[in-house]
Amino acid sequence: MLKIALHAYSSMDQLELQERLVRLVVDCHGWILEEQPPSLAAYHLRFEVGLTNISDLYGAFQQSGLQLTPVAHRALTEMCLCQKHLPVSNEAQIVSIDLHVGTLDEERLHFRRFVRQNSV
Repeated sequence: MLKIALHAYSSMDQLELQERLVRLVVDCHGWILEEQPPSLAAYHLRFEVGLTNISDLYGAFQQSGLQLTPVAHRALTEMCLCQKHLPVSNEAQIVSIDLHVGTLDEERLHFRRFVRQNSV
């Protein structure tokens, strides 16, 4: 079994984020193993998905507005490439994913934009 940890951030409402991510995982034929309730700063979801569905999951994350870190993008890209080049097998390849999402409220989001604009 392959295991990866993904980090991302989102400015979505925590309950909307939770509902959207669970729906994305289930729609991509994954199953939830562990879910921690959203806090003011983060949300954690541990799930498994078949390697054949990893590109669908990656695309769903992109469309959902979830902001993945560069390392998370690289990890998912490598998984997509692995899936593409592995020989066809009767054994299902399962990927275990720990998804950690930092949540940003509007106040912190405006502060980050202010700092970014004034640091140039």
